[in-house]
Amino acid sequence: MPPADRVYPILEAVALETILKGRADGDRAGGIGGGMERTHVRLGDEMKDASAPDVRVQRRRAVTPWWCRMLACICAGLVLGMALVVLGAQVLAQDWMARQASGFKGTHPATAIMLVLLAGSFLVPRTTRYLRIIAYGLAAGALVLAVARFVPAMSGLYIRADGVATGLNTAATLGILALGRIAMVAGRYAIGQFMALVATSILMAAFVGNIFDQAGLYGKMSDMTLFLGWLLVGAALLGHAGRGVVADLSGVCETGFRARLDLAVGLLGPVLIAIGMIYFAGFSGAHEALAVLVAQIIGLNLLTIALNARFARRLDLRRRHSEEERYWAVISDEVTGLYNRSALKARFEEMTKDPHLSSRGLSVIVLDVDGFGAVNQMAGFEGGDEILRRIGAELLGHLGGDDILARPHSDEFVALLPDCRTRKATTIARDMCHAVAQMDIGTAQGVLTVSAGIARWHMSETGPQFYNRARAAVEIAQLRGGNQACMAPHPGGVTPVWTAVQEVPVTSYGDPSLSGRAV
Repeated sequence: MPPADRVYPILEAVALETILKGRADGDRAGGIGGGMERTHVRLGDEMKDASAPDVRVQRRRAVTPWWCRMLACICAGLVLGMALVVLGAQVLAQDWMARQASGFKGTHPATAIMLVLLAGSFLVPRTTRYLRIIAYGLAAGALVLAVARFVPAMSGLYIRADGVATGLNTAATLGILALGRIAMVAGRYAIGQFMALVATSILMAAFVGNIFDQAGLYGKMSDMTLFLGWLLVGAALLGHAGRGVVADLSGVCETGFRARLDLAVGLLGPVLIAIGMIYFAGFSGAHEALAVLVAQIIGLNLLTIALNARFARRLDLRRRHSEEERYWAVISDEVTGLYNRSALKARFEEMTKDPHLSSRGLSVIVLDVDGFGAVNQMAGFEGGDEILRRIGAELLGHLGGDDILARPHSDEFVALLPDCRTRKATTIARDMCHAVAQMDIGTAQGVLTVSAGIARWHMSETGPQFYNRARAAVEIAQLRGGNQACMAPHPGGVTPVWTAVQEVPVTSYGDPSLSGRAV
């Protein structure tokens, strides 16, 4: 136990105002790692957990807006319904279906089957293992049918007598979408969305080819197949819009803004150049071929921009993670993960700048582990560190969302309680002493206890004076036997009147020399 005349100026050292500017408000965590409050700093798809003692970066489950999921289901549902109609019209040879599906005359049944399988895969939720297997199976079936189109021995199955066929570009598009869906079911959202963008490039070129009668470059793709292909692309991109490439392009960070700027230039630039060539430069070549070329360039730009955005965001995340690691290393105690004393000083200064603090109240609880030197000698430094971590976690469980818990040094803990008056602080300190005394530390030291000193801040005193009053109250509590809370006098009081608030009874202390009590 430290001598009664020794005080520790924990509110000294360098202020961390520049570091704490970016600190987000968070709620208190209740684990061993939780020092301070639990501060979350959003990093795109990942979230920094400031409460972890080793400052780990934990994966955050990204959230896709409900309206995106709804639009994705609508797109996939439309594809499923229309494809079933064309199958009924062509396979079942029902006249009424043929009239309803007149727009599907150029769609081969094999194409319709692939569309049905893909739409079904997009509509199946991935909530259970069995549903994921079903989604895998549907997408894999569409992929097999698409690959079979490129096998010469099976090409006859994809061509009807009236000339309607599943074109190579159609099979390639649906096969790529099937691969993307398989990747998404496996959790590889960026790969799946990139596949959807590749399919977008093919559909774009085929669409322009159909308009300008340049189908010979890609093969004919019916208008309804094009339409349903676009719907499937929409389902692929919107179904997980909070993840992957779509999140990169729509992010609010600097990389997302740059990606959207590149996207606008990459999509509009070729169009404007083509218009300039035709109307201003007197381009006399085939406008149809130029249009197809522009569509190809736009598709290539789209893929390139998506890749660049993905890599730029990954690099940005790594940089920000590195900065976060340095940030938490500066303000946290390496043993417990709690605030260190420099961070405590900065937080105290931040709290005292509140003009309404005097009416709302600010209390401090200083806690010291009774007889911890003997514990360190018997358990070793590693065992002592583990005990400190467990005590810190236990103390943290009694604090609120705006409260601060720090370990400035050794076996001392400090809790700053904004919006907390003396009576409430006294109750919290008493509960802390009781909770620590009930802990099973799992060593031969028996029961471990803490003593607490409570003080309420007054506008007339400095930070060190505020702390010293609470520290002196801790030493009075320890001189009285420990395992109790003691109230500090008002600043400037003539007589140091100390009031022992509560002494928690404990059934067994083992060796009394280890508890800090007088023997």
